Amino acid sequence: MELTRLQIITISALVAYSIWEICVYQWAIKNVIGSSIRIDIFIIWPILLVLVILSVVEVCRKPKNDHKSNNRLKE
Repeated sequence: MELTRLQIITISALVAYSIWEICVYQWAIKNVIGSSIRIDIFIIWPILLVLVILSVVEVCRKPKNDHKSNNRLKE
């Protein structure tokens, strides 16, 4: 199964978010006393959610019969 551009962007965004979350967590442990409000989550999560939904829809909508692969088998 070949990944599409959207799926590669989604995977890259999820990896980048994971790294970001680790960095913010370590920063919060050292610098913040008490609870903090994470405004970045209100921006990042909706973007990630849209990317993941679009990628899943793209995977589910892929045609069952790929004409290119059928032509290769005939040759």
